[in-house]
Parts: sequence; C-alpha cells; structure tokens
Amino acid sequence: MALEVSGVEKRYRKLGREISALKGVSLTVEPGRIVAVRGPSGSGKTTLLLVAGGLLRPDAGKVTLDGSDIFDLPPDGRATIRSRSIGFVFQQYHLVPYLSVLDNIRLPALAMPSPDPLGRARELAERMGLSDRARHTPSELSVGERQRVALARAMFNKPQFILADEPTGNLDDRNAGMVLDCLSGHAAGGGAVLLVTHDARALKAAHVVYILEDGTLRAA
Repeated sequence: MALEVSGVEKRYRKLGREISALKGVSLTVEPGRIVAVRGPSGSGKTTLLLVAGGLLRPDAGKVTLDGSDIFDLPPDGRATIRSRSIGFVFQQYHLVPYLSVLDNIRLPALAMPSPDPLGRARELAERMGLSDRARHTPSELSVGERQRVALARAMFNKPQFILADEPTGNLDDRNAGMVLDCLSGHAAGGGAVLLVTHDARALKAAHVVYILEDGTLRAA
C-alpha cells in the first residue's frame, strides 16, 4: 500500500494577497521507505505533511492511499483512515498536559478501540525508554522525552504510515538517535515514513530526499 501525492496545490490568502504554499507537488511513499523533505522555513513543508495526511484539503491535485483519493471521503471517513493507517508526529508534540505518559500514548484508542490499550502503551513506553516516566506528565519531561512520547502515540495503532514534522530538530544526539532508530525500524518492518526536516541526521536515515523551495518539490 503506497501513499501518493499527485499534482497538489495549496494557496492561502494573507493581507489581501494570494500565497502559493504548494505548486503541483508530487511524491510517493512506499512500504519499507523513509522519504524526507527538506527546505527552508516557510517553504511549505508542514503544509505538505498536513495535506498528505488528510488534515488539510488541497486546492488541486489528489492524495491517494492504496489507490483511493482520501479527499473523496467524508470527514468521518478520513478520520477513520487516519486512525487506522496514519500516525502523526507534530513539531510541537501536542501532548495533553494533564495526562500521564501512558495516557498520552494510548489516546488513539479513543478513536479506534484496542483490546489492551494500557498494555500497548506500556510496551511502547518501554521501547522508547520511558518506563521510568510512565506516570509523569509532559511538564515533568525533557524535550527529548516529550518527542518520544509523541512518537509512541503515533505508533499506537500500528499504522502503515508515520508522518513526522521535524522529529529530531530540537533533540540531542542520544534522543535523535532513539527517534531515528524507531522510524528506521518501522520502515524495516514494512511500514513507511514521510518526514519533513532540516536536520542532517534525519536526512542520512532517509532512502529518498526531496527539496521543497517556494512550494516546488525537486529531487535532492
């Protein structure tokens, strides 16, 4: 099952003028691959990630998953696809501040019931080196630990695709290595990863690298 972005365009209006964030962007994310997109701030990287994950409707083009355009689905249908097939790692983590590490990790069970959500959360916490932080809230965690919680949450439902926005940009080498090892393991196990980054460490882990500048995508 591949995730394909085909001829996608996205425009915004700001201060009375139109800004083209994406200009006919196309790429494919296949099983077993890590695809990285690099580019300067404001180049459209996050917009591309949101469109690819079905969170932001493009103005033109399409996003297909297993051959079907996800934007042909109603909102609840897209939400189901995201719950089953796509895990997001956001740049700002978006952890719930009053929930523990384990409860943040198992949040996806609210959208897609799991037979043993607590057991799955503990398994992921251990894999991410967070077992001793299981009952801590986000404010009690380091930046690297918060990122690992966010990644564990993205992996909770065993999605085919992980979409990650600058997953290592603010991390030290140890935490970056843990995150990249996890993403590489996901791809090696038959999953796929699309990440946007400016971090050379993450780019080295990718199988394919693209450059996004002024909304236009090209091979690195």
